[in-house]
Amino acid sequence: MRFYFYAVLTMFFWGISPALEKIGVSKLSPLTAVSIRSFFVAIILSVFFFSSGGLQEATKDPRSLTFILLGGLFAGLLGQLTYFSALKYGEASRVVPIVASYPVLTFIIGITLLGESITMAKVAGVILVSAGVFLLR
Repeated sequence: MRFYFYAVLTMFFWGISPALEKIGVSKLSPLTAVSIRSFFVAIILSVFFFSSGGLQEATKDPRSLTFILLGGLFAGLLGQLTYFSALKYGEASRVVPIVASYPVLTFIIGITLLGESITMAKVAGVILVSAGVFLLR
């Protein structure tokens, strides 16, 4: 059940941040907003990374490092930039649920590329998420 605690905590943090970011991006470009946010986080993470032996761990497996870097490119750069652009021009209460529908794509990739199973619960979740996005148009 440890995962559940972390998932709920993540939901709390991610639920608060769009309201703060919507206010912050109102007078900034999305690029400036993402840069400020990322720079601040990078400083804090760097302290933990270097003090905990993260550099040694990161260089042990080049394949893992490559996939983490690609994930950072898609989520940390491209995803953040498009997310902040959506927040700048749209209502946070509409933008965030649409952005949060990414599990639909993850479901498809999980089945086709990762060999994960299809279950009725997953299919129902995809249908419900898709219906929610449709209602927010």
